[in-house]
Amino acid sequence: MDRRATIRRWLALREREGLTNAQLAARSGVNASTLAHWAWRLCRESRRRSDDAFVELVPAADDVGLPHHRVARTAACKCTLRIRRTRH
Repeated sequence: MDRRATIRRWLALREREGLTNAQLAARSGVNASTLAHWAWRLCRESRRRSDDAFVELVPAADDVGLPHHRVARTAACKCTLRIRRTRH
């Protein structure tokens, strides 16, 4: 398996188990700074590929009152949508 695929697997584990880079470094033997750099790099690459993408976001009816809605979370990056209510 190539380095990129190996790092993706480790980062996916980090997301699934909610590990910090330090905890993942202890488990994987990969330096925590290296893991952070790869997470940034993969996230940046995924943003470049999806710059032209449009996604309509519709909050679930029971989530409407919450101040933050988690929209997407991948092994490489996460996105939080902050909703501000306006009166019409």
